[in-house]
Amino acid sequence: MTEEASRFYSKGAEEFAENYSEENISKSYLQLLEAFIERLPENGEVLDAGCGPGRDAQILSDRGFDVTGVDLSRDMIKQAEDKDGDFHVMDVRDLEFEDEAFDGVLANQLLVFFEGEEREEAFNELSRVLKSGGELFLGLKEGEDSFVREKYGSSIIQYPMTDEEARQLLSDFKVHRIDKTDTKGEQPVFMNFIATKNSEENSI
Repeated sequence: MTEEASRFYSKGAEEFAENYSEENISKSYLQLLEAFIERLPENGEVLDAGCGPGRDAQILSDRGFDVTGVDLSRDMIKQAEDKDGDFHVMDVRDLEFEDEAFDGVLANQLLVFFEGEEREEAFNELSRVLKSGGELFLGLKEGEDSFVREKYGSSIIQYPMTDEEARQLLSDFKVHRIDKTDTKGEQPVFMNFIATKNSEENSI
């Protein structure tokens, strides 16, 4: 998340937490999350990058995973702190974790705030902290042009990706599942990937 996105979501942290609670989670997204969970090792360590108010972190914790959540918005982290997990204010482009620290990385709608080299920088950090053979849930928006999202009395530019761009980003991963959810024209289509980071033996 960029500083601009952090300010945008900080203004609406409480409202966002209410709208994106465990009670309000969509069936389609929960099914995707379950598909990701099924690929993780029992009691594994998972990073929720761009964790927001901690909804997904709580779901993962309830399933027995050791969850770390990071977000650049202090107000979002404050909302998350009453959930189960270890939460930190942190820039995803400079993660303060060792290489291959996590069995799984969840990054839902995080990279939409980056473009170009910054997007690659953020993604490379996510990949760096994920173990070889580890699982990635990557939620994006599909499209060619940036657009402005207006909410919480503010606005923010978001950057969708084409299917081809997303696959290129995931070139060092084995993609197991791709789901696209039509938003009925309100914003670009959600494009979700579940993929495994290639280990050295699998990449030969």
